[in-house]
Amino acid sequence: MVSRLVVNSWFGLRLNSPNDVTFSTKIAGRKYMCFTDPPFAYLQGFGSLPQMGSYVYRFDLTTEELRPVITDLMAPNGIALDQDEMTLYVTDTETNSLGKNTYVVYAYDLTNDGLPVNRRVFSVSSLGGPDGIKVDKAGRVWIGEADGINVRDKHGTLLGVILGRNLCQSGVISNFALAGSTVIILAQEQLWRLDLTMSVL
Repeated sequence: MVSRLVVNSWFGLRLNSPNDVTFSTKIAGRKYMCFTDPPFAYLQGFGSLPQMGSYVYRFDLTTEELRPVITDLMAPNGIALDQDEMTLYVTDTETNSLGKNTYVVYAYDLTNDGLPVNRRVFSVSSLGGPDGIKVDKAGRVWIGEADGINVRDKHGTLLGVILGRNLCQSGVISNFALAGSTVIILAQEQLWRLDLTMSVL
């Protein structure tokens, strides 16, 4: 296996701490990598003072052009595209723009050029910051939050919760992966496998 550095700066300014990533292959025949870059390395004491804001970037896998496409979030964290690649979801872990101790998941429409527009609140997490986010083949949005994994329909209506306290002592789920009829859950110091009754991806 051979690895190589893809990107680490924007016009010489160091990235903060790239956190989550999603890929697009259907927009205007281009292949894009979109990723979040929150200041978590600095805030958690293992990174230097940020040189850039907390942005969401789009990286063109063909031309290797890097472009900030969302620049007005406090700490963009999880990121996901729906199956049609027409809607982009981003979790904002540090925001309190809607009131005290609230954390927001935003949805964006994507233009024909793959740029996010029409930002709107998709959901609000009152118990703690939303982290990992995935969209299944039925358009349901799965979000790792303080109380567990919250599953919502495409309109943001809560359909159900996989309670974190049933998996680990802290109850906090940081991230997860959907794999067919299986959910792999990262719960602090533990990793869990949850088998579903149907395939979701």
